[in-house]
Amino acid sequence: MGRSFVTVTRVLLWVILLTLGAATCVAQQVSATLFGTVTDPAGAVIPDATVTALNPANGRTITTTTHGDGDYVIAYLEPADYTITVQKTGFDKSEHTGVTLVVNQKSRLDIQLTVGTLATTIEATATAPMVETGTASVGLTVDSRQITELPLNTRRFGSLPLLMAGTVPDRGGFSSNIFGSPFSEITYASNGLRGSGNNVLIDGVDAKNMFTGGFSIQPSPDAVQEFKVQSQSFSAEFGKNGGSTINLTTKQGTNGFHGSAFEFLRNDKMDARNFFSPSRPSYKRNQFGAYIGGPIRKNKTFFFGGYDALRERKGLTYSGQVPTPAMLNGDFSALLSQPDPNTGHAPYQIIDPLSCSNPPFGASCQAFPGNIIPASRINSVAKVVIPYFPAPDIAGATNVGENNYVTNPERSRNDNQYSGRVDHSFSEKDNLYVRYMLAQSITLTPEQAYSALPGFGDQIRFRGQNVALSWTHVINPTMLNEVRLGFSRNSDIGTCVACPRKPGFVESFGIQGLTALSPSDEGFPAFEFGQGYFTIGDSNGRVERYGGEVRRHLYHH
Repeated sequence: MGRSFVTVTRVLLWVILLTLGAATCVAQQVSATLFGTVTDPAGAVIPDATVTALNPANGRTITTTTHGDGDYVIAYLEPADYTITVQKTGFDKSEHTGVTLVVNQKSRLDIQLTVGTLATTIEATATAPMVETGTASVGLTVDSRQITELPLNTRRFGSLPLLMAGTVPDRGGFSSNIFGSPFSEITYASNGLRGSGNNVLIDGVDAKNMFTGGFSIQPSPDAVQEFKVQSQSFSAEFGKNGGSTINLTTKQGTNGFHGSAFEFLRNDKMDARNFFSPSRPSYKRNQFGAYIGGPIRKNKTFFFGGYDALRERKGLTYSGQVPTPAMLNGDFSALLSQPDPNTGHAPYQIIDPLSCSNPPFGASCQAFPGNIIPASRINSVAKVVIPYFPAPDIAGATNVGENNYVTNPERSRNDNQYSGRVDHSFSEKDNLYVRYMLAQSITLTPEQAYSALPGFGDQIRFRGQNVALSWTHVINPTMLNEVRLGFSRNSDIGTCVACPRKPGFVESFGIQGLTALSPSDEGFPAFEFGQGYFTIGDSNGRVERYGGEVRRHLYHH
């Protein structure tokens, strides 16, 4: 234990020293950068002017001075509306309000001072939207208003990147598979790649599912400040994937208390009946929760957090064939009037496999008399399986290849998602925040199982966590350092819904050499049939998938 602690300590010290040695650390930035030139009325540059960016929502300020060429740079500005103030002795004070900066934006704001005194303030309001001129990347920024007010099916922000050119829905793609993450049911593909070719960042920390791609966690729209989707020409810090990068920032508290509570309901009252189902499957989807943020200590410490839940019950429709009660007793005489699927001609005979060397196509093969298999010839394994078949429920379905059974199993899903964030300003030079997200889901469904028959199905459990810790320190007006630590973990466990079955269940089938590997693996062996008959059996075993990542970055600017 002591040896491990020493190793970790040394690694952390090296990381801190390396980041301190860089003029600006730009690892997967979620903050914005404002730069420009300060000039006098004649166009001459003004050195040593004081430039201050104030976020009125939380009272935070960042101050810098112009260089000898009149240029200034203010980095690591959190996405917000700012008031930019410029002061220089011999000139009127200039104040620009409503300067909106978004996630990972690099924009220019040139400011011209007029000759006068600092006692006079020249105000400029209603600034036009800032144009990003600092990078050549192509992307789309979606703010909190769009996220909360645009209609979102399933309330997943992952559908909003479809507003950008070059993206298409990832319908049933690998990245939206429930065995990756149930929170990735709405995904998209970009630049002709799969949905798994996209990169996902939450507050600069990887939040991509490590197994299937797509989202590991999707924060509630009420917890998202804004996000930016970059699809082309993005810088190297986002070069992990070739599709696109979603760079998302979560909401933080301000000097005022703000919150929301919500519940969204969808049901089957206006749904149409499935053509193959005799009745309308049930459907109920409830999404509810609440979020709140505010000050712990004004202009110093803020909090934001909340809870989001989903309760879904959805009826599904599956149709197919099951053996009739007579067939389960060995009586296939009803097939004699039916055409043989192999020849297309009647009668459809059941061949005795012991009557020839090449059943069922050998020239000497003989059918069971009357198409009835004697009870003594029914396999002992089959006798164990037979009681688990349901009876046909479609009246009049007696022809070969005609579906005689419809089942409406229910998919049950329970999600719980929690998030919390605390921001603290030690001084104008030091700011810290920590954010934690936890998402858990339990789904009972036959959609991924071997059989849709009653008594079978899968239980899929998911747990995802994402942590971000960031400390920003202004060393001097031209040098800033950020240390960011991130942790992302997701686990996905799938088991059959009735597993583990009773001890000795696998052995009870009498299949030579087939036993459960452990008591937790006791399940129903799967038996598959052709010609449209339902498979019967469990998707035996326990499937566990864990994802995580440790990365080390060194950047020089």
